[in-house]
Amino acid sequence: MKYGFSRTGGDAALLRKGCSKVLSKDIDLLHVMKSGDELVADEITPIIRDGIDEYGWRVIKSEDVALSLTFDQEQTADYMKALGYTAAEVAKSLNIDAATVAKSAPFDSDRLSKAYITPANRKDDSPKSALQEAREGMAELAKTFTESLAKIKKVNSESDDAEEQLEAAAENIRKSQPSLTREQALSKAYSLHPELVGRIA
Repeated sequence: MKYGFSRTGGDAALLRKGCSKVLSKDIDLLHVMKSGDELVADEITPIIRDGIDEYGWRVIKSEDVALSLTFDQEQTADYMKALGYTAAEVAKSLNIDAATVAKSAPFDSDRLSKAYITPANRKDDSPKSALQEAREGMAELAKTFTESLAKIKKVNSESDDAEEQLEAAAENIRKSQPSLTREQALSKAYSLHPELVGRIA
């Protein structure tokens, strides 16, 4: 199925370009576009960019499609011209006027296939889609969280080491002064080693 998208009332032109249905709200495309469907669009919106990136939509800008003939008509006209049919004969066969056939550009499948917008060739100077911004925000948040967690682990590790060193110092004090309680020995160790106290979280 070939759909069209235009917010500026270009329905008739898109229908002439072979679109079966033209939509004016890009959000509606999410409901109708299925795998294998094509979209001829007057503009590429964030929702359409997401469709290209996430769902592999085949999207082509309307300016890259001949104004006068649909894809099928353009291909048929080119084929018939190659077989030697005149513009009038081609026009009669396609049920269109001869002037339209005469002015039509030759069908170029390479040009048309290159005109389809893909994640690789779409321009990145356009505004980011909401989905892209959300993903980038989440990635930044995850990075910040990971860095914060590493810092907390480092602080906790240093704090544990400091506490162990103070406990060992208190034990040594008690060995030299057995009359002291554990708390008194710890208090003395704290006063003797303020640099360790400062490392306790």
